[in-house]
Amino acid sequence: MHENGIAVLQRQNSPYILLIKEALRILGVSPVYLSSPPKDVSPDPFTPWLMIWDLNAYSVSEKSQTAAELKEMPHGLVILSDRSSVADKEVFSLPGALAWLSRPKGPGELAVAILVASSLYERHTEILARLAQIRLELNTRNLLDRAKRVVMMSEKVSEQYAMTKLKDCSRNLNRRMMATAREISHLGGFAKLCVKCKIASCPYHPNSAQKPE
Repeated sequence: MHENGIAVLQRQNSPYILLIKEALRILGVSPVYLSSPPKDVSPDPFTPWLMIWDLNAYSVSEKSQTAAELKEMPHGLVILSDRSSVADKEVFSLPGALAWLSRPKGPGELAVAILVASSLYERHTEILARLAQIRLELNTRNLLDRAKRVVMMSEKVSEQYAMTKLKDCSRNLNRRMMATAREISHLGGFAKLCVKCKIASCPYHPNSAQKPE
């Protein structure tokens, strides 16, 4: 189970107050009870990895408003209800909804649903992290390729030499190569970058005594 814990959205007159407490006691989790979704969980030292939303005692309009607030939140969601209605479809279709229980028979059933949701959430988080890494790698590759093409066209050099110039310029400027590649793509070549940075020791600076081989 995650260290950050579980948040519970629940009305005080819900019949499932003791059931949820017992299910979380079985799992060894200390819940934080909320009357409404947190507006911004990121600065708070408690950032729930999973939320249990007990729909009992929520009106149709309250369900709709709460669903809208939960739609953009990055955590998983376990939905608990005494009975479902057509209006609940908006709730069940929330992106974070990982488990739904209608009239649970006991705390053990809810505890199992929480464990299943936890496993799904971990897998979902891993996939998102991998997709973000792949996206970053693709963006990096595309940016480097674009910068190399700019250098090859403006300097009339080979792809290998363009890459060498990118590395040398980044080292000379003491900056990350991606920052150099981004600026070269924007400025259209090394000459404008060197004029902008005004580092005369750069071997590609127009006024430098040191010329590239």
